[in-house]
Amino acid sequence: MSQVIQWDPRTNCITEWSIENWPHPLCLTGWGCEVGNWFGFFAQERLGGNACRINRCYIKPVHDNRLESSWSIFLPHASLNVHVLDEVVEVNRMVRRLTIVNDRRETSWIGDLVIRSVVPWEPGLVAEIEGQMLEHQDNNFYYDTEELVVGLRWPDGRQLLVKWLEAPDVPPAFTHYLYIRAQPAMPWLGHKHCMARAWVVHARLLVDYPAAFVYRYARNPFVFWDRGLIGRFFIRPQRLGHRWRAGEWKQPGRGSLMGLWPLCKGQALSLSIEMIAKIVE
Repeated sequence: MSQVIQWDPRTNCITEWSIENWPHPLCLTGWGCEVGNWFGFFAQERLGGNACRINRCYIKPVHDNRLESSWSIFLPHASLNVHVLDEVVEVNRMVRRLTIVNDRRETSWIGDLVIRSVVPWEPGLVAEIEGQMLEHQDNNFYYDTEELVVGLRWPDGRQLLVKWLEAPDVPPAFTHYLYIRAQPAMPWLGHKHCMARAWVVHARLLVDYPAAFVYRYARNPFVFWDRGLIGRFFIRPQRLGHRWRAGEWKQPGRGSLMGLWPLCKGQALSLSIEMIAKIVE
């Protein structure tokens, strides 16, 4: 297979994917992974994030449409090795895998893991989720689902599907989500993926049956309860309910309860998806 991807050599984020029978390559303004625990997060395309320190970085040269990247990162309450593999296995099929490993002696607390794709909006480009077609309304709303596949559809018949692959090492405390967000143009934020309207597609592992809680007030972590003496009065085995997402609202004072899960020394956690591009007559 000839080289069908273009990438940013600084971050190893794919920027273009040439697909068989498509009239032009698929442009990608956002890519990579995110790993967080509500006290901080790492974002591949930014080579940083919030309260994140990168200790080491290793990026392999691109070979046979295969990109590999590794980072050693430190977040409050977590020290992790992060490994990302993006591989075009067929001209119209890409497999993506994110793996994290706790590399510290004590517990690393994890809140979520994300594989991320941002596709610029074009006239007529709609999202498909749970059998519904969504027009881009610039509302920054998170349409999420526990179904195994979501999609984007162009009016000329092009289609991009994002599908979960099996992840046998994921604890039952985590739930698989796919979500699509109609992102408006927000150039004042200064990030490449926010410069123009886009569809954001996330494959996300999120803690729904927590071993610990973080209360967030207007994006800021406020209280951390584990299973200690005080935490026993707050932590219950039931699933967390609806989460407030700060990006959907302008009120700065809203709060929400988020879940955490512990990784012991040497313990790994991973997720995998595939992206399938095709033409639908």
